[in-house]
Amino acid sequence: MGRIKNKMATKTIYRLNKPDNYAIISRHLLEDVRLSYEARGLLACMLAKPNDWIFYISFFIKNGPAGRDKVHRIFKELIGHGYIVRQKHRNEKGHFSSPEYTVYESPVRENQPHPEKPSTVNPYPDNPSTENLPLLNKHLRLNKQDTKNTTTNRDDYIWASQLSGLHKASIYSLLTNVDNKEDIQLLLDELSGQIDNIKNPVGYFRTLLQSYLLGEFTPAKAIQIQSSRQQKSENESALERSRQYHEEQLNQQIRNYQKN
Repeated sequence: MGRIKNKMATKTIYRLNKPDNYAIISRHLLEDVRLSYEARGLLACMLAKPNDWIFYISFFIKNGPAGRDKVHRIFKELIGHGYIVRQKHRNEKGHFSSPEYTVYESPVRENQPHPEKPSTVNPYPDNPSTENLPLLNKHLRLNKQDTKNTTTNRDDYIWASQLSGLHKASIYSLLTNVDNKEDIQLLLDELSGQIDNIKNPVGYFRTLLQSYLLGEFTPAKAIQIQSSRQQKSENESALERSRQYHEEQLNQQIRNYQKN
């Protein structure tokens, strides 16, 4: 920050006495010119939480003046500059858990080992608060991401055969905030599994995507669709290997016949 000497020595900052209940935060992040002031402010709020605080985007949406899109944009900015590391895991059933966010006072890089991960114990076990729990959709528990991978295109994905070209173009245009190809395909497979029961595939996919961006996605049909596709691929591979084997056997018989 710029600093100009005050000739009259007039006091310009009035601070509180801090015997307790205060946070010490590095000046580096507060003066990191790569970050917007909004990102610096949200990061400061996050660093003021206990070390074992569990972060949910929905918490900051519910407990601040910024809307959902702005909070997601700020998180994306902090992730991009290495102050937040985002991880997602699937359970044994293949369902996504809520994204896990680890916050760093000094930025880290993806290829750099992360400092020891803080405990994920609830910060207030004796007095649990519902304010720090993820929001749940009534009919779908639904999960997000960063920037769209510009090296992909619409044809890189498997689409429901019932979708028209216009449907595909409209749905693909909604995916600018998702960069994980596996997640995109999972969302498309969920649509494929439900498509016979819906009238507006684009509107339905928009609902799926909004729930996904909130970090709460449990596929109802996608896992079944993917399992069927994998089984079909394995069957086709087995048939192709069998065809090649019989063709080789036939060629060998022909060669043996020609020798005799």
